[in-house]
Amino acid sequence: NQLLECRGFRPQQSRLDFAKQTMDSAVKWLTNRNPLTLAAMSNYAQELRQAKQNYHARDVDTQVYENRKEILGEKHPDTLLSMQNLALDYELLLMHASAIDLYQKAIAIRKQSTEANSKDHFDLLYCQLAESLSH
Repeated sequence: NQLLECRGFRPQQSRLDFAKQTMDSAVKWLTNRNPLTLAAMSNYAQELRQAKQNYHARDVDTQVYENRKEILGEKHPDTLLSMQNLALDYELLLMHASAIDLYQKAIAIRKQSTEANSKDHFDLLYCQLAESLSH
C-alpha cells in the first residue's frame, strides 16, 4: 500500500479509476502512440476486464493492438501480447470463433519468429486455445 501511495494511488481510489487516470495522463503528455501510453492503456484494459467491463476492455485492447502492430510490427512480443489480450476479450464476450482465430494467429506468428521464445509461453497459448475450443 505504501508503494501505491508513493506512486499517487490513494486507498479510497479504485484501481480502475487509477488506471484510467494514468492512461489519460499518458495520452495527454506522451500521445496515444507512445510505448508507455500503450502500456498504460493495456493496464487499463486489464482493470476493465477485472471490473467485468468486457466490451470497453475489448475496445481499448483493439486500439492497443492496432497501434502496436503499426508501430512495432506484427511479430513484436508486445504486439503478440496485445493480440492475446484481445483474444481473451473475445473469449469473455463469448465470441469464441474470433478468440480462436487470434490465438491461432498468435501461435503461428510465434512459431515463425526467429527470436528466442519461451516454451512456457507456447504452453500458455496452447492452453488458452484449448480452453476456447472447449466452449
